Amino acid sequence: MTQTKLNFETAPGHQILAAAGKKTLRPGGRVATEQLFQWANFQAGETVLELASSFGDSAIALAQRYNVRVVGIEKNPDSVVRACANVAAAGLSDQIQIIEGDIFHLDRLSEQFDYVLAEAILTMQSPIGKAKILTSIHDRLNRVESFFLTS
Repeated sequence: MTQTKLNFETAPGHQILAAAGKKTLRPGGRVATEQLFQWANFQAGETVLELASSFGDSAIALAQRYNVRVVGIEKNPDSVVRACANVAAAGLSDQIQIIEGDIFHLDRLSEQFDYVLAEAILTMQSPIGKAKILTSIHDRLNRVESFFLTS
């Protein structure tokens, strides 16, 4: 069996963490994610923007459980391909859209959202990066009482 050596300078963060044995990138684990979902009180037909959607697992869970529409933004093209395959396999292509893009350029989205979900991605940003993302998200929310969910 051949093993590919990881270039730590260019590899996406999730690949480096996976090589170190990390299986889930969720501060607080799945328990925290589940608690966020409960607190949000999603209603059918609402829209969720998911930042750094990876393989689409959270998007699929949201669409299945709450009948919401999810738009996921993912920078890694391989992850986008895998997420789209996972969404299609779940039969949720009409509810979930995974877009290859950069969370620092949310201004390229014209759609408005009721919620923004960010699992771990903000913890990986500098204070300036966090501020830029949060400012950009503010312009994507439908209403003042929209929720920003982060674990």
